[in-house]
Amino acid sequence: MTATAQAQAQAQKKREPLHRRTEQAVHHSSRMSGDWEGGWIRPVSWAEGRRILHAAQRYDAIHKKKDAVLGPFGPRALQVLDYLLALAANCKGRVWPTLQQIGARLRISKSTVVDALRRLSAADCGPIEWVRRLIPADGMGPRGPRVQQTSNLYRIALPKALLKLIPKRPQDQDEATRKAARVAELRAMDQAASPLNGVFLAAHRARTEQKERAAKP
Repeated sequence: MTATAQAQAQAQKKREPLHRRTEQAVHHSSRMSGDWEGGWIRPVSWAEGRRILHAAQRYDAIHKKKDAVLGPFGPRALQVLDYLLALAANCKGRVWPTLQQIGARLRISKSTVVDALRRLSAADCGPIEWVRRLIPADGMGPRGPRVQQTSNLYRIALPKALLKLIPKRPQDQDEATRKAARVAELRAMDQAASPLNGVFLAAHRARTEQKERAAKP
């Protein structure tokens, strides 16, 4: 038996038996497209998308090594992130472009898109998650109805590494400023008040804090 024949025989042994063979070129980790997608996606507003992109840019600049050409993401990955964030804002979180569509829209190759998505989905800092999907196809296979691969479904994620870099909204900053000013005012009143007035002020502060806690959702 020649070497080629031996290799073919070994490959034949490794194949699954016929009753388990699907004869379908799909990824094993894929999920059938369906109603679950509505609960999996995460809607993102345009303003929130801008803050996430800004945080990713800051993270890329902070963690870029001195002698490295690219940071953890790189300019192409940030470009892909910008595009996916825009889709999430415009389509209420339903983001499922094909790799070819992303490449054509940004004028980059498919391999560059794949590398960008790999960088954007890093476990510790990646702002993108995705699920491979299947859709029904015509005909029946050895194990049931045939399926075919379709585009991935993408979701915007907020890992802790990026969450702490996201700039606060103006209303959040105003609320924090008002709270800090109120605390400073009460402390100054305590220091300037007599011991008897301090008792009343402490009670008033306790009631105020109790009302603020009750007003929080």
